[in-house]
Amino acid sequence: MKKKQRFACAAIIFLRLTMGALGQEGTNNAAKPKQPSQPQHGPGSSETTSHSIVTVKIADGGQGGWLFLPADPSPSKAPVIIFCHGWAAIPPRGYQAWINHLVMRGNIVLWPNYQDNPLTPTRQALPNALAGVKAGLRVLESGNYSIRPDLDRVVVAGHSAGGMVAAGIAARAIAEGLPKMRALMSVEPGDSQRGGIASVPLADLSTLPSDTLMLILVGQDDTSVGTFDGERILHESISVSASDKALLMLHSDDHGSPALVANHYTPSAVLNSDGTFAKEPTRASFSRNTADIGVVDALDYMGTWRLLDRLMDAAFGGEGNRLFQGPSVLDMGTWSDGVPVKRLTRLN
Repeated sequence: MKKKQRFACAAIIFLRLTMGALGQEGTNNAAKPKQPSQPQHGPGSSETTSHSIVTVKIADGGQGGWLFLPADPSPSKAPVIIFCHGWAAIPPRGYQAWINHLVMRGNIVLWPNYQDNPLTPTRQALPNALAGVKAGLRVLESGNYSIRPDLDRVVVAGHSAGGMVAAGIAARAIAEGLPKMRALMSVEPGDSQRGGIASVPLADLSTLPSDTLMLILVGQDDTSVGTFDGERILHESISVSASDKALLMLHSDDHGSPALVANHYTPSAVLNSDGTFAKEPTRASFSRNTADIGVVDALDYMGTWRLLDRLMDAAFGGEGNRLFQGPSVLDMGTWSDGVPVKRLTRLN
């Protein structure tokens, strides 16, 4: 066989093998099970009581923020969720899907900015947040809106630096003349390990009311803050009974496609301009810890959203601390092939 013919034959064989491998890989990807869909009913679900949202600016700057009010229809009175963002994530867009989920279930979301900009001193975060919460409640109680805040049903939640701020709000609320926080959810809180002026300090948690219901959530692949401050919040809330608090870990799961990655940006949840959930990251990934920024997936509606919904139900007269005693709180749904998504684990 001539040299050119041998080369041509080899090229054809290589091409067939390559196309076959690509075809097989495509088949494998296509055959991979899908993530759980958002439930239609219950905690974390697409179930709504209101169909639109009224957005109200409290004020500009670090002592201002935003209110998100349920409308169409608007309840006369609604629980209040104080929502504390991560460091420098001042525009609410980064969490808008989660905010909308909460509001359309009939809750008011009060968003304190707590920063003028990313250069705001970290030790000013809690004082600013407290001022923003007070300002937001004044707006809600002004009578300018048809909805009024139910001050007997107030909870606080926060992510990252906001998880530290949220814990401080819960601890300082009564002393500051704010309503008692019935529950606290601190998601991937941190990072006090840096110390000094570089980190948001953790408040004295010994002042937390003894009947505060607490849920602390950390992520398996969160290499930004790990579990350090989650464990601090658990152990330093000495007035709160062990039966009223839990430290849970959210796990990554590569069983299906797209994979679920429980990293520091899991709570970010962006809405597209047409109101659909973001399925593509809003920023490029440089590591597993920065994958899927802004993406809304099962780690949101089966994880963070479902857990906060259940925490509120429990705090407002439902399950109480039985929330942490039953195994169902750890469930994360199933892949489309029936295999369970990796369950949450309890670390305390």
